[in-house]
Amino acid sequence: MELVLDDACLAHITDLFSRRNRPMPDRNRVQAMLPEGSRAIENPRGTAPGIWMERDRGPDGVCQLIAMPGVPSEMKRMFSHEVKPHLVGSGQVMRRALVHCFGVGESTAEEMLGKLTSRDHDPEVGITVHEATITLRINASGSSEEECVEKIRQARHEIRECLGTLVFGEGDDSLASVVVDGLVQQNRSLATAEIGTGGVLMSWLSDVDGSQECLAGGHVLTDADGIGRAFGGDGRIESEGNSEARREPWRHLPDTTGRFRPVGGGVSGYDPDDPEARLRPRGLPVPDPMGSKRSR
Repeated sequence: MELVLDDACLAHITDLFSRRNRPMPDRNRVQAMLPEGSRAIENPRGTAPGIWMERDRGPDGVCQLIAMPGVPSEMKRMFSHEVKPHLVGSGQVMRRALVHCFGVGESTAEEMLGKLTSRDHDPEVGITVHEATITLRINASGSSEEECVEKIRQARHEIRECLGTLVFGEGDDSLASVVVDGLVQQNRSLATAEIGTGGVLMSWLSDVDGSQECLAGGHVLTDADGIGRAFGGDGRIESEGNSEARREPWRHLPDTTGRFRPVGGGVSGYDPDDPEARLRPRGLPVPDPMGSKRSR
C-alpha cells in the first residue's frame, strides 16, 4: 500500500513549528504521509496525525482500522474527541476483569483451572505471568452490560474455587498493595530485615500509597554474617553474640504493633540460568503475631 502526502497534515505540522519560531526538520514531513485510501485523524496536541481506514467486508460489514500516536496525552484526547463518536456500533458490549494469583507456576495454575482457559470458554480467560504473579484476564462479551457483568462474576467465582488461597487480588491490586492494605486495616505495622536482596522488599512495600502508616523500618544486609555485625555480634560466625543474632534477628528490628517482623533472605551463588545450579533453601525464623517462632 502506497503512502500519499496529505497537504492539510503537512500544513498543520509546519504551522506548529512556525508558532515556536523553529524550522521544521525534514523527517517530520514523513508524519504527513498516509496510506492511500485513508484519512487523517486530527491531533491538536502533537505533530503526528492518526490514521483512519475503512475496508468493506461484504456481508460482515465495514472493518474500521484506526492508528493513533502512543503519547498518552495525545492519544486519549484523539480517541475521546475524534474516534469514539464515529465508531460503528456492533451491538456487542465488551468488559474485562483481572484476577491475580501467586504461589505456583503458570503450567500448574492452568492445570488447576481446567477448562476455564480453553479457547472456546465463554467468557474467555487468558493467563499471563509477570515477576511470579499470575494474572487471569477475563474478557466477556454480550448484548448488554448486565450480561457481561454476570459472566465475569461467574468466572471469578470459578477461578477462586479452583485456585483457593492462591488468589490474592483483582484489578489494580499487587502483592505489595494487598499486604499494606491488610496491615493498615488491622492496625498493625511491619519491620523487615533483608539479606542479599538490596532492599527490594522494603522498596516494593514503600512504593504503595499509605505504606507510611504501617512500615516501621528495616535493615538491609549483604550476607548472613552481617546479622551479627548489625544486631549486636562482633562479626565472627562462631561467636555467641553473632549466633544469637542469627537465630533471632527479629528481636533487633524496630518495634512494631502486631509484632510482624519478617526476615527475608537472598540466595547467594545461585544462577537461575545455569542448568546445573541447585537452589538450596535456607530456613529463617519468623515470628508470628503471637510471638512464636516458625521456620520458613
